[in-house]
Amino acid sequence: MISVKTLLIFSAFFLMSSCFLFRGDTNKFAVKVNFSGDAAVQKLEDVRVIIGSDKFRWNSFEAGEEKSVNLYAAKNAANNVTLLYKIGGREMSWESENLAENTDYQINLTIDKDGNVTKSFVKL
Repeated sequence: MISVKTLLIFSAFFLMSSCFLFRGDTNKFAVKVNFSGDAAVQKLEDVRVIIGSDKFRWNSFEAGEEKSVNLYAAKNAANNVTLLYKIGGREMSWESENLAENTDYQINLTIDKDGNVTKSFVKL
């Protein structure tokens, strides 16, 4: 008879390995967004990150706050990052160049008080 502990270990291993197998046709994009605005005046709102057909939305960021999300997009496709956001009610957007195909990335985006975006891409 199989013990409960053995079943739990087997189940955990199966779930971890199946997650890897299910993402076989996608690239992972680990995205960090930081807002370096003026704490007394500004709030970053309605922040959306889009890569390929995957997207994520945050309601708001306070100055100095950093948030992260993992997005997945199709391999063998020209993927880029689109960032949509509001500062002081003003709608803004930013778009990256196309990223290398079949590559996972760590993407760091910093939005300053004027809405300008500084980027850093690291291949994983």
